[in-house]
Amino acid sequence: MKRFFESRASLKIASVIIAIALWLFVNSRGVSEITISVPLEIKNLAEDHEIVSQKANDVNVGLKGHERIIKSIKIQDIRVYLDMSKMKEGWGEYYINNDNIRVPSSIAVTKIDPSLIKIKVEQTISQEVPVKVRTSGRPARGFRVISVDVEPQVITIEGAKSVINRIKSLNTEDVDVTERRDSFVEAVEVITNGKNVRISGGDVNATVTIKRTGK
Repeated sequence: MKRFFESRASLKIASVIIAIALWLFVNSRGVSEITISVPLEIKNLAEDHEIVSQKANDVNVGLKGHERIIKSIKIQDIRVYLDMSKMKEGWGEYYINNDNIRVPSSIAVTKIDPSLIKIKVEQTISQEVPVKVRTSGRPARGFRVISVDVEPQVITIEGAKSVINRIKSLNTEDVDVTERRDSFVEAVEVITNGKNVRISGGDVNATVTIKRTGK
């Protein structure tokens, strides 16, 4: 009798082990993994500060889940955030972990690369600088440029502190006077030559006065 119960117990244990193995086998067959490159989103950056340099703009996120769901995953389904509420001026190191990543509930995050991002933050400032108009070409024979004026003569620029402090004046794009005989007014673009420089205000107009030389 004792052997009978021992045999029944062994069968039950074996049945449980087999059932678990079958469950793992069936589920593992439908599991797939992929890696997606996702744009890094910045959150809670102070309004009077801006990013001037960032070592990585995308994060490679490893995802694991059922093959059917994995195959239908799109970049829009994955969000990677970096909370800058505790940022400091200058270079800083900011970590990305699972709390910074939003994925569908049935998907697991298996990899984050890079998990540490180096970012340089600076204060945003503004100042006024003079505008200078550049011309190119020559008027028609017997004519010459008498004067070149710009309106407004001073504009307000805004941007990262280290960049703005270096700017003493800004030039416009070239105004072409080739073969011109008459004075004219032309809207011109101010060249900033910097991604962290923004111009406040409306259009800038160049007034070019051309007269006959008298010869």
